[in-house]
Amino acid sequence: MKRFVAILLSVCFLLGMLTSCSKIKSEMARVPEDESFFESKDLVLGDEYINDESYSFRQVTPVYYCSDYLYLEIALDNEEYLEKYDYQGTRISKTDLSPLSGGQDYVMSIVMFGDDDRTYLITAESASGTESYINTLYQLSGSDDELTKIDTINMDLSGKAVSIIEAKLVGDEIFVEYQYMENSMYYYGIAVLSTDGECQYCHDIEGNICHLNSNGAGDIIYTEEGNDKRFSLNRFDVDERKIETLSPGDDLIEDYKLGSIGCDGNIYTQKGNKIMMYDPSAGAESEYMDLNYCGAGLYLSASAYIDYIDSDRVILHDLSVVRNEKSGRCKITILQRTQSNPYAGRKIVDVAELWGIQEVLSDGVKKYNENNSDYFAYVDDKYDINVVEIPQVYSDIVTNEDQKTVVNYIINLLIQDISNNEGPDVVIGLGDVTQVNSGSYLMDLNKFIDGADGINRSDYFGNAFSAFSTSDRQYQLPLSIQIAGIMTNTDNAPSNDIGYTFDEYLELVKGPSNGADPLDRAGLGRNSVFDEIFSSMQGDFINQDNEIDIDNEEFRNLAAFVRDNFNDTGNYQTDMSSVMWTQFYDIYYDMIYGNASFQNWSVYGIPSEAGKGPAVTNYDTAAITTCAKDENASWSLIKCMLSEDVQGMQRLSNPININAFDVFANEAIEAANEVRLSQDNSARVLDESDIDRYKTMLLKADTSLFADTEIVLIMNEELQPYYNGEKSIDEVTAVIANRCQLVLDERS
Repeated sequence: MKRFVAILLSVCFLLGMLTSCSKIKSEMARVPEDESFFESKDLVLGDEYINDESYSFRQVTPVYYCSDYLYLEIALDNEEYLEKYDYQGTRISKTDLSPLSGGQDYVMSIVMFGDDDRTYLITAESASGTESYINTLYQLSGSDDELTKIDTINMDLSGKAVSIIEAKLVGDEIFVEYQYMENSMYYYGIAVLSTDGECQYCHDIEGNICHLNSNGAGDIIYTEEGNDKRFSLNRFDVDERKIETLSPGDDLIEDYKLGSIGCDGNIYTQKGNKIMMYDPSAGAESEYMDLNYCGAGLYLSASAYIDYIDSDRVILHDLSVVRNEKSGRCKITILQRTQSNPYAGRKIVDVAELWGIQEVLSDGVKKYNENNSDYFAYVDDKYDINVVEIPQVYSDIVTNEDQKTVVNYIINLLIQDISNNEGPDVVIGLGDVTQVNSGSYLMDLNKFIDGADGINRSDYFGNAFSAFSTSDRQYQLPLSIQIAGIMTNTDNAPSNDIGYTFDEYLELVKGPSNGADPLDRAGLGRNSVFDEIFSSMQGDFINQDNEIDIDNEEFRNLAAFVRDNFNDTGNYQTDMSSVMWTQFYDIYYDMIYGNASFQNWSVYGIPSEAGKGPAVTNYDTAAITTCAKDENASWSLIKCMLSEDVQGMQRLSNPININAFDVFANEAIEAANEVRLSQDNSARVLDESDIDRYKTMLLKADTSLFADTEIVLIMNEELQPYYNGEKSIDEVTAVIANRCQLVLDERS
């Protein structure tokens, strides 16, 4: 299977090279004049409640959106309110819901629904410790949203404890979804009520409803997950009381099963950097919105949940929590379609991302587009591993080896497009592969770094730049700094104080680690360990002319070390040990949940022949392709992402810019202390010395753990007979060298 895949990849690669044309720069595309644009407004509502002692997760919750207003439920221990806001964030009214409850011994949930003229509320209330529910229908009226009780709802389900969990107003009737428990199992159903609370129709369903909405034509559209875990798309005719199962096809069901259903009854879901729409009545899919053309930034737009959507408005609900931020804050972003696109006519800098939208990419692109009058950075997901349609031949992907095969497939698509002068201008996320590090595909960024419009190298963690360099060429620049290595007490440091040789590592495991191998405990199997170590030593085996040399003691020692000390799967364990495999991403989390706060510990390189230091591990790198249509505009975007301004916006990973890191680290330490002391009031207070020590560990990294994935796939495949004792190291080395050199020659 893998040999066939390797042949297929080589054929695809050669076809791309044979059909390549000369690198004549094509004209830059421009933002279309008729491309829709959505203005953005961020709102944080109900924050005055977050310091209340009874505030807890998701107690400030949007419960209903209409044309001009939205409603929040504020649920505290002994108080409950309904607040009404306009879409500028101004509070219009506040209604006390506490009188609707039987008191603190009762649990109450609410459902809101209505149209532009009428607003209703259903409460489902039960006494604590019981399974009986009372469902009551209310109407809100007047500018102060005065509550009027209409009636108690009787579902007439043979005494079952039914609670209403969703409702929609359809004409003069109310469609509801209900649930009840029987024999410790939840069951679901749908019902139709009159607007005075009388039950007109009731029907249990086999599964449970994921999302539902009215289509404005008397029907309810809903997605249902059956007991067999299969999803279906359904239409319920409220007048006729009939359920129709729609059949958009298995692929679309998979894409839209958890999508949001809009006020028009269409289903919306995010696919890569676009929001797509499926129209059940037409049975057709179309693009609703390109997330590049909204003011919110791609990271938020791609990660937040779609709470509400109609023809001209999208409301995103951001459920993320950063550092010690209070959980459950009501953070929403309103995207409103405008009459014109402010970026229309600008030249497009085509940016390709491989691993989804990262924070630094989103912030950098947003800043670049706001401050540039001639160019517009457009992020394309054509090569995104989560979006690319993978051929059927890869359908059996299970292992890390299979994952590398998929990465190779995508990288070869990129290489073909660059060779054919059809590739992107800028690529983000190539940090975990090295086969593109060639003047055939990527520009040497040194000429930009040191040019008239360059950057000051001393402003950055230069060791990370060096870790991503190939000989004296800088094809990729890291946008953050993340490292990995062996963490232990400084008493156990290797002789060079940087990294362990193979022999030193075995002594470390045997002695201070009490026989527990930290790489094995990290769940790294034999192939993964080989990948990591070979990656850190790749420059010892493949020179800048793409010539491979593994007929030496260094490679033999590497292969023997892996064979003799590791098994196929690793032995993943989470408990603390005196020697740990450690990865540093963000000083905040590393100080709280990692072992970075241990004062007498440091990080050292994984075992290698010469004892190399810790490795830079981040894949969020930036590169300019050789087919870039405007290399200066492309560099200007990368420079923007590296700027102290954009680097200072980062919240999730260590900035590569040192000034930005210093601010980031001080804020992180303050937040980390708050969490540590809340968990243990005797915990040591972190201070500036911890930041200095952490920064020193970052600066120790002198290599990277990213390699040529095609090469390591070949090596892992051919080394198996050696590991199993079926072939000698000399036999497999000859085969490996021959196969790998063929691949390297094909690229040249």
